[in-house]
This record gives sequence, C-alpha cells and structure tokens, in this order.
Amino acid sequence: MEFHQTFTIGKRESTRFYFYQVLRARLVGSLGFGLVAALVFYLYASPYLSPVALGVTMVIVFFTMLAAISLGYWLAIGGKLKKAAAKNGFSAYDQEVLINGFGIRVKAAGRESKVGFDKLHAVRETSRDFYVYLSDQDAWILPKGQMAGGAADCAALRELFAKVIPSSRLHLKGGAH
Repeated sequence: MEFHQTFTIGKRESTRFYFYQVLRARLVGSLGFGLVAALVFYLYASPYLSPVALGVTMVIVFFTMLAAISLGYWLAIGGKLKKAAAKNGFSAYDQEVLINGFGIRVKAAGRESKVGFDKLHAVRETSRDFYVYLSDQDAWILPKGQMAGGAADCAALRELFAKVIPSSRLHLKGGAH
C-alpha cells in the first residue's frame, strides 16, 4: 500500500497538535487542580449547603476549573504560534507525505526527511488527526479533514501502521491496533 498526499499545516492544525501535547503532559496535574478546587469549595461551603447541593456544586467547580485550565493552555498556544508566525514570516506550509513499504518521506518548507518505520517514536490518532512522532515532542501532522479519500484513507493508514509499527508505539482510535 502507498499513501501520498499533500497537507496544508496552518495555525488550526498546529494548535490542535500542541494542545494535544500539553494535555498529554499535564492532564494529571490539571485533574489535580480541579480536585483541589472542589475540595477547597467543600471546606468553605459545607456548613452552608445541603449534601446534594454541595456535591453538585463540587462537580461544577471541578469541571469549571478544568475548562479554565484548558482555555488557558489553548490561548497560550495560540499566542505562541502567532508570535512564531510573525517572526518566521509564514503562518501555513504545505507538507507532502509519502508512506510506502520503505517508510515515510515528508517534504515541507524546502526540506525533505525520510524515516524508516523502525525509527518512528510513535503514531497517535485523535478524532481529527494522525500524529507521526519522530521523538516525544516532534511529529508530522496528518489532518484527517484534508484526506482526499476521507474515512477510507484513515482506515487504510490504520491498517498500514498496524502492520509495520509495534503495538507498543501505536495509539489508534479506529479498529486496527
């Protein structure tokens, strides 16, 4: 099987990737902050609310804290990407991807990289993208919404990755993994 396509990687795709990275790295800490907020609320509000009202409000406080933390991450990432785009003079780039039996070849921003499947750090799939990791922090973004074959291309990529990448480095949403 061979997969060949050019993707446009812009602010939207980059923001999703970096937000995913932040959530992977800081999810436990964010959940901890949410729990601490709910417990602080409990300490201050328990004398004044019924147990049911207290429980419901603690859940609301927990999720409000998670939403606030997530919004902060999202805004920080957007600001950093905007500064980087202004500094580098571009906000989007084309990324040509060829995946075949020899590995992955990517051409982007005037550079070309070739990597064998054995050298890939991991492949992760989200609801909107495939991330082909070269290291724990660096990945090529394959946006599902830009795939010419849509769901069929996603299924074919899952099948291909499942054949050539060890399951310990494969984190897919779909059927094959």
